Amino acid sequence: MAKELKTVLELASETSRVYYHLETLCLCFPGRISGSDILESAIDFLRDLGDKEMKLPVMREELVTDCPNWERGDNDKEKLFVDIAGDGIWPMPNPLHRTLRIMANGHSPGTGESGIRGKIISVMNNEELKKAGDVGQLENAIVLYDFKHYTKYGDLSGPIRGCGANSASKFGAAGVLNRAIAPDGSTSGLHTGTIMPFEEGVKPIPTVCES
Repeated sequence: MAKELKTVLELASETSRVYYHLETLCLCFPGRISGSDILESAIDFLRDLGDKEMKLPVMREELVTDCPNWERGDNDKEKLFVDIAGDGIWPMPNPLHRTLRIMANGHSPGTGESGIRGKIISVMNNEELKKAGDVGQLENAIVLYDFKHYTKYGDLSGPIRGCGANSASKFGAAGVLNRAIAPDGSTSGLHTGTIMPFEEGVKPIPTVCES
């Protein structure tokens, strides 16, 4: 196993073309969600890359089962309107009403034309979510997973972005805001990814990412 891992690390080193090919994939084919035309284009690119560029035997096998597909609505309508409670605050923020850019996470249900309203409750992880939920603070609220700083992608992708909406919905939350999971200072824009399926009996709630 150690030998195989060393080989993988050598192939993925910055001196190889792996990073270049990965960058090409991400820049030319963003949002490769299951069932999308972009995913099909990305697969064609990888097949040609392996066959023509790397001279590797490549075989593609089509699945016979149906693949779920999710399509983004009008991105220009994806906005978060925030009213800041100014009572008792010094200094008084100005303005108190702000509009933030957001983007729906893949497989998120929509909000409808009327959107959703609720008090924003900030938590850093699912442990803080449970504490707030156990005392009833999350009923009809919008949960903000505010992990402050990017640390490890795997620590955030599954437990928070993937399962966070399912966990919040169990406590009656109306929606979820995720910070975009990208390194601090990244200029690549909002990194949405997808949410995992909601458990049976758990109400699907709108989930978006914000910077």
